[in-house]
Amino acid sequence: MTEHWTQEDMKLFLSGGDVPKPSKHSSTVVADNPKRAGRYGIKKTAGKMTKTESVFAELLRLQKDAGDILAWGYEDTSLRIVDSSDHQKSANYRPDFRIVHADHSTEYVEVKRPATVNEASTLRLKMAASKFWPARFTMAIFDKGAWTHKEFG
Repeated sequence: MTEHWTQEDMKLFLSGGDVPKPSKHSSTVVADNPKRAGRYGIKKTAGKMTKTESVFAELLRLQKDAGDILAWGYEDTSLRIVDSSDHQKSANYRPDFRIVHADHSTEYVEVKRPATVNEASTLRLKMAASKFWPARFTMAIFDKGAWTHKEFG
């Protein structure tokens, strides 16, 4: 489900006001324009959210307050997607967000800007989805003020 926010809703939320549950039909907007994208995407410090991830975290906080999700965590899970006796060939994947939905299902979300979507990030999600099949794996892409979600597996 993609939730859309009006500019007024986001300003009200960021100022600490009480915001109504987002509407699926309102115009979207949460401006975020990191200009740090390099050859390998946005450079980030482990455990520190990018601006785009911060916006997504705010949406999760509101969903939790509304009772739509039970819990969420930021970079709190590490999944071994390639297992090998040679540790140099093993591969771990740390999704940006882990979400526990009201039905107790688990979803792992990778948050991206269009410029940072690449073959490696897509491959990691496909591999994780095939290995940890009961969970859902989603890439949330923030572009021009709107979120689109691509599900894997």
